[in-house]
Amino acid sequence: MRCSLLQDNLLGHSDGTMDLRTKAHPSQGVAVSYARRFLLILVGHPGIHGGALNTKAYHTSAYI
Repeated sequence: MRCSLLQDNLLGHSDGTMDLRTKAHPSQGVAVSYARRFLLILVGHPGIHGGALNTKAYHTSAYI
């Protein structure tokens, strides 16, 4: 899956998430979150805003 990087806070000291957008048409939002020892990857439906995925990934990884 080819993606464009929108925001990278994965290894920083902030929320630990990364926002991507696929290059296919129609594009989909992708959120990657670091949770303990694994990466949580969420892929949204076409038209879903990346901010919603980022928030969901952050809260899910904090819960785990």
